[in-house]
Amino acid sequence: MKTVRGKLLVLLSVPTFIVLAVLVLYSTNLIRNTIYQERKLKQKHVVETAYSILEHYYRLAQQGMLTERQAKDAAKDAVKALRYEEKEYFWINDDKLPYPTMIMHATNPALDGKVLDDPSYNCATLMETVTDGKVTKTDGKKNLFQAFVEVANADANGGYVEYLWTKPLKEGGVTKELYPKLSFVKKFKPWGWIIGSGVYIDDIQQTFYNKVLIYLSITVPSFAVLVILMFLISSSISKPIRTLAQRALKFGKGDLTVKFEAKGKDEVAQMAQALNQMADALRESMKSIDESSMQVNSSAQSLASTAEELSA
Repeated sequence: MKTVRGKLLVLLSVPTFIVLAVLVLYSTNLIRNTIYQERKLKQKHVVETAYSILEHYYRLAQQGMLTERQAKDAAKDAVKALRYEEKEYFWINDDKLPYPTMIMHATNPALDGKVLDDPSYNCATLMETVTDGKVTKTDGKKNLFQAFVEVANADANGGYVEYLWTKPLKEGGVTKELYPKLSFVKKFKPWGWIIGSGVYIDDIQQTFYNKVLIYLSITVPSFAVLVILMFLISSSISKPIRTLAQRALKFGKGDLTVKFEAKGKDEVAQMAQALNQMADALRESMKSIDESSMQVNSSAQSLASTAEELSA
């Protein structure tokens, strides 16, 4: 970049591009985190709704309107019937360790009453408590239901567990591939129950891409407009300088008729004014020199005439 305009473009565009790149990176990370936090909050809310059902039937038992057994059975039936987003469900397991027992599973009743120690459950990857946000990562081989009990015992407000799980197929059965899933669990202490629900979160990435595309569809044209503006600004600065330089070259080659345009009050205009003053002074000097030369020539001619007359 040898021209002033080129240098100005670099000077203006490089910092702008760097700032824009940092802004895009920060914004995309913020978008991803926002989507994830929204999903977590939604899971917390739906589980707390189901949790309120347990509280309701527990109060009925405390008031003597139901026996504890009747209250528990009614609570299980009510939670079992709950659905959100058409297909998502809840489960309840107890709080026994090392392996809890399934109290109620809404879509797989064959699990009810079984100890959850099958090796296929060794898939928990992360645990997070709600109150302090403490995150514990595992080697991915921790028993899923152990993780549910541990995080629910650690925080009365509940916690999150991430794990890898198969997806049900429309035609029946499940996928061979494992997909990331997020569950929120909360302990109902009076009965020693852990209630929870989970959703797959592999779609977060696609949601993230969609939102980033929308963001870029706004950012990229904005950057293009900025580049055009910077080009116009650099041209408005470089054009007077280029014109001034061209006229200065002509002036330097002896063209004393050159006039330097001095528009505005910026440095370029001040330089043009200074050059005009210099040119005017030089023209005056040349005019004086020409007049002196003419006088010298006139005097010389007079002397020559006088000499001729004397010699005659």
